[in-house]
Amino acid sequence: QGAGAPRRPHDLAIPVGHIRWMTTYFPPNGEWPAMHYTDTIDCHTVIAGSVDLILDDGAHRLAAGDCVMVTGVDHAWKAGPDGCTTSILLIGTPPPADG
Repeated sequence: QGAGAPRRPHDLAIPVGHIRWMTTYFPPNGEWPAMHYTDTIDCHTVIAGSVDLILDDGAHRLAAGDCVMVTGVDHAWKAGPDGCTTSILLIGTPPPADG
């Protein structure tokens, strides 16, 4: 999906004020999912490999040791050729107000 494409919510089922901490593995060159947003603050730390964080302004390469916070903006992920393992702290936030 490119600029101007409809936003796709992805429900992580984390209640407002709750936290989930997990490790995620992306297989080599794996993509997940199409451009989407979540009602969470996502604190990612790349543990191994690399991954592109796709935002409206293009791809941003993250490698082992890099950290990023994704705060409800449209984004997607594409793992590098060796795959990627990330540690993610997810914090539930209220959905944005319409209008």
